[in-house]
Amino acid sequence: MPRRLRILTWHVHGNYLYYLSQIPHDLYLVTRDDGTPGYAGAGGALPWGNNVREVPYQRVPQGRFDCVLYQHRHHYLRDRVELLSDAQRALPAIYLEHDPPQEHPTNTLHPVQDASVLLVHVTPFNALMWDSGVTPWRVIEHGVIVDSQVQYSGELARGSASSTTCRAGAAGWARTCLRRCGSWCRWTWSAWRRSRREGSVKYPIRNWPPLSRATASSSIRSAIPAWGWPWWRP
Repeated sequence: MPRRLRILTWHVHGNYLYYLSQIPHDLYLVTRDDGTPGYAGAGGALPWGNNVREVPYQRVPQGRFDCVLYQHRHHYLRDRVELLSDAQRALPAIYLEHDPPQEHPTNTLHPVQDASVLLVHVTPFNALMWDSGVTPWRVIEHGVIVDSQVQYSGELARGSASSTTCRAGAAGWARTCLRRCGSWCRWTWSAWRRSRREGSVKYPIRNWPPLSRATASSSIRSAIPAWGWPWWRP
């Protein structure tokens, strides 16, 4: 039977961390009492298991661990240097990247440039957008525990649209798309406005106006320069 590993990490994304904690190993979360973001423990409403434990910030250098899992650049750039001991910095390390680049969409060099660290992306899109440089990388997509009672056969030919808190960004995107993409985007804009008023409205796919691959490709190419990056921000 494989030995249980003692993994040092930080609480960055609660739901992701909860599903990650289903592994047969022990996670040690770095915590601080002053409310500094990125140092929360195993609190909240999630049903954390006994394998998720907390280690106070000041006691981390004295801890015994088998590997280190970084999930945020602050923890990698600051805590790795200022908090971890020399022995802990020499442990096998993984950097789990949750997001795409926030600067240039395709020419941003990832902050982790170390051939001895494994860079893990959670989506193929993120891996494509980031320039990983000399750091070896892998894609391990998000996973969730699916209730055995939940079943979906895919028989309903429907799509859905829902409003989000990013209203200004979504509205700006939709208006740009409206100017660039013609009648198909006018329909999309109308659907988004209806979903915003009604909360969440389903629209059958059969009612969507046709959009050829050539039209979509040329529309997207013409719209991207006007969006800027990141295009979802107002």
